[in-house]
Amino acid sequence: MTVGDLARRAWHFLRHDVGRKLTALVFALALWTILENWVTKDDSPVLLVRTVPTREEAERQRVSTPAIYLVVPDTLLVRSKSSDRVTVHVKGLVDDVNRMNLSVVLPFDAAQLGTESERSFQQELERDLFKGRDNPHFSDFRVSPSSLSVTLALTREVDMTLGSLNVTTEGRPRDGYFFKESRILVRPDQVRLSGPSAAIAALRERPALPRLSPVRIEGRSSSVVQLVGLSQEMLDQGVTLLTPGNQVEVTIFLEPEDITRDLLSVPVNYRNEGSLKARKFKAIAWDSTLDLKVIGPPAEIEALSKEELARRIDLVFDWRDAVLNMARPSVHVFTEGLSDSVKVRMLGEDREPFIEYSLEALKDTP
Repeated sequence: MTVGDLARRAWHFLRHDVGRKLTALVFALALWTILENWVTKDDSPVLLVRTVPTREEAERQRVSTPAIYLVVPDTLLVRSKSSDRVTVHVKGLVDDVNRMNLSVVLPFDAAQLGTESERSFQQELERDLFKGRDNPHFSDFRVSPSSLSVTLALTREVDMTLGSLNVTTEGRPRDGYFFKESRILVRPDQVRLSGPSAAIAALRERPALPRLSPVRIEGRSSSVVQLVGLSQEMLDQGVTLLTPGNQVEVTIFLEPEDITRDLLSVPVNYRNEGSLKARKFKAIAWDSTLDLKVIGPPAEIEALSKEELARRIDLVFDWRDAVLNMARPSVHVFTEGLSDSVKVRMLGEDREPFIEYSLEALKDTP
């Protein structure tokens, strides 16, 4: 039989009872569509990659929460993973797809690291790893991504004392205000840190290394109290602060900057002039007054007039301390009703008040 004969027979078959054949074809397509839409189903659930400490915990959670469960004991730390979620595309019978509840449990232990303190593992996400209700059969099963990379590290802990060296700030206080690093408070200051063994070893050697996230002081004029955790740099290294909320409370006391007030011609009180005569000397020149500057907190300095401030300062020099014929010795400064924050300096110089004097030997009397 030639090709031409086959073509003629096919054409004759199609022409015979065309209406009935077309009707049958339409019904067949409709039935196929119904079966495709009502009997089978496509779905693409997204499974989060979760970390749990034990296999028992993974089995308990998977009953209600499908996921990719990494079983990582407390002796290990997940340093990184290639993906936080996995998409599973499935196609099968409607009942099977609706009840699939697929999950994967991937157990790890410290022995897998061998002698290394940190190691990466590549896990192919194959079909037989996914378990669900009755382990149904699917006509199509695809996973994206098809594999998962996990880096694990041995964990260590260290007890440390946190202080001002660990605190960082962001911004500047309002003009006229400042803070002293020595007065920064961290509560609690005795803390425990956990992280990869290499990172913890570095912290043991450098106690100032674990920096806290910045305390914002921009434009502030009063003390700042803020809860902060570890800096992003520390978090990126896998270091964790083992305190409630992984935070500590930092207090920065902002204080107004000192102001300066000039005082002119403040008298100097000289004592024990008779000691010079006993040594057969007399003073021929000395400073009777000094020009001073007083430096201190605005609230304290501005509350007093210049006259009242001068009355509260007593400059004293004892002639018994004059051991040279000419000198520029410091004088004793006594204050009344002024705090230790107030400083008295020579005007135009950053040093304590001093005088200049000259002595002359007494001539022998006949």
